[in-house]
Amino acid sequence: MSYRGYQGTVEFSLEDNVLYGQVLGIRSLLSYEGNTLQELKDDFEDTIDDYFECCKNHNMTPEKPYKQNIVINLEPDLQEKLYLYSELRDEDISDSINRAIRNLVDK
Repeated sequence: MSYRGYQGTVEFSLEDNVLYGQVLGIRSLLSYEGNTLQELKDDFEDTIDDYFECCKNHNMTPEKPYKQNIVINLEPDLQEKLYLYSELRDEDISDSINRAIRNLVDK
């Protein structure tokens, strides 16, 4: 799910017979639940709205999701192959990495 730039999970508890989830990409723990998909979606959006209101009331800046740099430590032979791959295709290494990761996670 997505709302106001934030992403959330959708999970199900067989034990409690409830849908639940949490907001991804921030340090604050924001969770929500519902008995139907619509209730889950509504509670997700209410949770984000409440988070913004709480931050406003406490003069805090809401965390922005996924706006951090990621450091990847590659094995030396992979670094060399990545460099050569990118050079042969006349593209930036970051573009090659983004495409490779997109192919991995979009499957």
